[in-house]
Amino acid sequence: MVASLGVHLGGTSASLALCEDGRTEIIANDVGDRVTPALVACVGREKTVGLPAKHGLIRNSKNTMARASKLIGLRFSDDAAQQEVEMCECKIIEKDGEPFFEVEMNEKPIYFSPKDVLKIIFNKLLEIGQNDRTIRRTVLVYRLGGTSCDVTVIAVNGGMYRVVAVENDASLGGIKFDELLAQHLASEFKKQWQQDVTSNTRAMAKLKASAETCKHVLSSRDTATCAIESLYGGVDLNSKVSRARFESLCLSLFQQSLAAIDRVLTKARVSKENIDQTFKDYFFACKVILVGGSARIPRIQQLVQEYFVDKEVLHSINPDGVLAYGAAIQASLLQGREVELNNDEDEVECTSKTISVELDDSESLMCPIIHKYSPIPTRTTHTFTTAADNQETVRLCVYEVEEEDIPGGCGRNLVAKVVLEGIPPMAKGQANIVGTFHVRRDGSLHIHLVETTSQKSADMTVDSI
Repeated sequence: MVASLGVHLGGTSASLALCEDGRTEIIANDVGDRVTPALVACVGREKTVGLPAKHGLIRNSKNTMARASKLIGLRFSDDAAQQEVEMCECKIIEKDGEPFFEVEMNEKPIYFSPKDVLKIIFNKLLEIGQNDRTIRRTVLVYRLGGTSCDVTVIAVNGGMYRVVAVENDASLGGIKFDELLAQHLASEFKKQWQQDVTSNTRAMAKLKASAETCKHVLSSRDTATCAIESLYGGVDLNSKVSRARFESLCLSLFQQSLAAIDRVLTKARVSKENIDQTFKDYFFACKVILVGGSARIPRIQQLVQEYFVDKEVLHSINPDGVLAYGAAIQASLLQGREVELNNDEDEVECTSKTISVELDDSESLMCPIIHKYSPIPTRTTHTFTTAADNQETVRLCVYEVEEEDIPGGCGRNLVAKVVLEGIPPMAKGQANIVGTFHVRRDGSLHIHLVETTSQKSADMTVDSI
């Protein structure tokens, strides 16, 4: 069967799809991304396209041609063209009444029409399509779980995976972070109350449990509160821990995990300086995949990203669940479902956190509206009411919640507060307020509240959740 190509040339990005044997696939470019920046840059005597042009955008903006598709079919004098002239840092001039990009190549001015730019991008996409079946890639999987740290280098070639090197550090894991934080809390308790709880098994168990909860909260917030009733001798503990303090306590362990990366690269006979030339003819895109609950710690993510400066660090699938996610895919492969799994229709984006709401100034509990891992786009409705007689205003707080099963919505982050005014006076509990919550494909959340009697309404959109 003859293959068919589909091309998208947008204002900011471009992509290529291949339909063959009844299966459609978005083709990844030479760095593993399925979307290529729609940019063409001139550097000396050469032209760069896509991600290399984007990486040099700050220092070479005057020679980087962008948003070319916006100028197609326009005369230079058109208002839309003039808007692009004002927005574009690359110079756009008039030639025969049409807009042209003016850039410098080999110290001479060169002119490109919008069609010329799109043709260059189009040729790059075709090159990607031709190379797709032969390109070889390498992936580094960094797993930091509760009791160990594992780093694996995997070579990928035409859908075949080969483990090149593995390094394990059984002395490192999330439990170690909990223990350090628990020791810190015990020290704070001793300073305040002159009581040493480190030898009391029950008290330390309470501290470790609370430390684990604080650690989870600090992955999404700057501070966390550790509150333990009757920790020791009838005395309560109430202490705040900042993310900076937690990172300071655990920094040596965080850095220890990077040593595991050094060792696995040594086993694979490659250094991070020449990592792009790994395994002779292999292209090392070095997609670094973060796995394990402790990989959610922001400082860990930052250190790994700093280690691999020019590489992409992936954690879009929740590191807690990615192992089960991959195991389910592998189980399906073993059952002979390769065709279904290779079809893009099976690749569904999901919400990474629970969306919960709570009425301000009321005794209502926080209520989950959209649960974690819900496929997007998704839409749901919920009915609210007033908490007092003649209440004319309702304030609805919308949160992202890390863990639904922790009392009080531990790890919650306020993303929006919607105010509905003008509710007709009536007894409490009589108002009928319908809330609609819509998570769109682009990850934005749209909230709409309406009081059904008066039709008074309020709307808000959160760009990204």
